[in-house]
Amino acid sequence: MNQPAQNDAAATPPAAPPPRVMTDDERRAIAYFAIGVGSEGSIGGRDVSNHLSFAGNTVNGVMQPVGNSGYSIGTLQTDLGQHPDVVPSLVDAYQGWARANHPERVLSAAERTQTIADLGRNGNTITAQGGRAMDARIEGNLNEFLRSDAGVTYIHNRDVAQANELVSGVMAQVSQTALYRNSTPDDQVRLTTMVAKVENQSGTRWTPALLRDMNNGTHNNVADVSGAIDRLLPRTSGDRDYMETGRDAALQGAEVMIALRNADSRSPMHQTWQDVMANPLVNPSQTGQDAARPHLAAEYDTAKNLFLQKVEAPALIHALDQGGAYAYGRPQQEGQGRAGRPTAGLYASGNDFVVWNRDGSGHSNIGGVWADVDRNELSRVRNRDGTTDLSQTHNGATTRLLHVDPHAPVLRTTPDPALQPATQQPGAQTPATQTPGVQVPEVQPQATQPHANASGRAGPEDPLVQQARAQVNQLDARLGRTPDQTSECMIFSVACLARQNGFERIDGVFLSQQTETQRAGQNVFVVQGAANDPASLRAHMPTADATNTPVQDSQQRLSQLGPQQAAQQEQQQHTQQQSLPPHARGM
Repeated sequence: MNQPAQNDAAATPPAAPPPRVMTDDERRAIAYFAIGVGSEGSIGGRDVSNHLSFAGNTVNGVMQPVGNSGYSIGTLQTDLGQHPDVVPSLVDAYQGWARANHPERVLSAAERTQTIADLGRNGNTITAQGGRAMDARIEGNLNEFLRSDAGVTYIHNRDVAQANELVSGVMAQVSQTALYRNSTPDDQVRLTTMVAKVENQSGTRWTPALLRDMNNGTHNNVADVSGAIDRLLPRTSGDRDYMETGRDAALQGAEVMIALRNADSRSPMHQTWQDVMANPLVNPSQTGQDAARPHLAAEYDTAKNLFLQKVEAPALIHALDQGGAYAYGRPQQEGQGRAGRPTAGLYASGNDFVVWNRDGSGHSNIGGVWADVDRNELSRVRNRDGTTDLSQTHNGATTRLLHVDPHAPVLRTTPDPALQPATQQPGAQTPATQTPGVQVPEVQPQATQPHANASGRAGPEDPLVQQARAQVNQLDARLGRTPDQTSECMIFSVACLARQNGFERIDGVFLSQQTETQRAGQNVFVVQGAANDPASLRAHMPTADATNTPVQDSQQRLSQLGPQQAAQQEQQQHTQQQSLPPHARGM
């Protein structure tokens, strides 16, 4: 059990004290990127920080708030209904922008007063006013301002103030608890992220109790704190509440932070992150003005895009640690319907990578040279040998950017020379010490290809299996369980369930809640997309079946499902190949 941190003289020191001390800049990065970009200021992988957000729905012009929330802005989502004191400065910043750029849009005195009142409403006030929406013209003008450099700067200043408040307040308190001091560096990131996320969402309503129990021995690990967050709100339905979904999203951001923090010094992502960490709260509109870091604009955007694509990003980072291969994302429509729409993209081959966001903008780093990429200019061909070619067509000329070969030897099979022995955790295996030739697999967003082992069964390196493992491990942590053979059976069962239902990826694994006719945990659900998104894909099976089906049986089923889907893709691949200019085929 952890001993209270204040009783230092009587406290039992941890067997292996964390050798790595978290800096305030790393805490700022947790606040801004893991909590802000990863869970607050984005929806479905899209940045919504420079936009008036509303926590609820608007149906036929009538606002329907969730809880007591109203409008919010920023990467860390300042709730204007809870902080109405912020609203006048926002409106006055808009007025200054309008006077300089669009004098006809300057608000009259009456309009200014009404706009301040409308933006400062909380959910209860909006409901009491019959869900009245604010003036649509003024709302549109405000959003245009927020997208401008002046608006970006206004939002950034709010983000900086909010991040620094978290760093000097609750994050500093977390670092003084016994649990934090006895945790590994990676778990320190997770603990800091979870507690700061709770405070950012709900102020000091719950964090004092969390901090107390992290210090008095009640909470002894990450799973204990996560479980305490599960219990903050009473269950009213089978769905997870906003505190749970918020924690999960922030923890996914924390995993990106951990991967970047631990990146191999020989990986191109290492220098990218080091340059961002030189000032993690840099004004996004001024990243091109740093003479000491001439590539900061591309590096900052790339880092931000990784936190927007927080589910897939750790695998890309680990692939670059090894100099291996990774492929995720559709640059163009493939097939029919919503399931084939273009997506964000993360591709790596050796030391080269290409990353773009859901809106289609991104960057490449090929041979150490940064360049902008536009998804509209990109195309991919998945070849029969399992490799993928990512090409760019610009001004009529097509050039292959990457040839992603998941079977090629990795570039790095020796330990990171910059890693001092004292910084390695007992029993930890860094990417550089893995078996030579083992690569991070290529992940395809549609009908992912299974990786068969020597027995012909889909192995643990199958992309869906890896994603299922990450989600089942998170489920175990929330339940306070140590992964075991039951977990292993569930991992392969839900991966098989996902492939059987045509999932592109696995974003969540959850147990059903108690109802009048079913006990809690009777079914296990696998989800593609945000858990609270009605449009997300879901499939379920009895939990007993998932945990009792032998791994070998699920592996065999996975390997059988793969060829069926691959056959359907061959014609698409052939069509894609033929659509390229003759000089680009076979490049």
